[in-house]
Amino acid sequence: MDILISFAPWFLYWVFLSFNQIYLGMWLAFIAALILSLNELRKGKSKILQTGTLVFFFLMVLLITFTQPSWLWHEINLMGNLALALIALVSILIRKPFTLQYAMETTPKERWNTPEFMHGNMVITWAWFIAFIAMTIPSLTTFIGIEVSIWMNWVFSLCCFAGAMTFTNWYKKQAKKST
Repeated sequence: MDILISFAPWFLYWVFLSFNQIYLGMWLAFIAALILSLNELRKGKSKILQTGTLVFFFLMVLLITFTQPSWLWHEINLMGNLALALIALVSILIRKPFTLQYAMETTPKERWNTPEFMHGNMVITWAWFIAFIAMTIPSLTTFIGIEVSIWMNWVFSLCCFAGAMTFTNWYKKQAKKST
C-alpha cells in the first residue's frame, strides 16, 4: 500500500493535467511529493521513488513558474511518464531497485540481503519500467501529431499501471510460495 501512496503526487498530476489545470496540478503534485518526502526523512529514510518524484516536480514547478514555456504543454505528459521510467531505470542501474525499499517494509530483515530478494525486486522494478515506458505511447502519438482522446490515454495508462501492480502482487505471491 505504501507504494500506492508514493504515487499520490503522480495521480494528482495526471488528474489535473486531464482537466488542463497544469499549473495547479504541478503545484499540488510538488506539495504532495514534498510532504511525502519530509515524512520519510523524519523517519530517517528517503525512498528513491519519492526523491525522484520530488526532484521532477520541483524542476517542473520552477520551469512553469519562471519560464512559462509554451512548448511544454504538448509534451508535459510524455515528460512525466519518461521521468517515472527514468527513476525506475536509474534505480535498476545503481542496483537499488525502487521496489526494494517498499519490500523491506514487509519482509523479515534476514531476507534483505539474499540473492532471491534482490533478484525479485529487480524483476518487479523492470516490470514497472516497462509499464512506465508503455504509458508514454499515447503521449508519443500526440507528440508525432496523432491525437489521442484523453479518455483513451487514461484507460491505457491505468491499464499499464494496474498491470504493473498486478504483476507485483502476483510475483510476490510466487516468491513466497517458493520459499
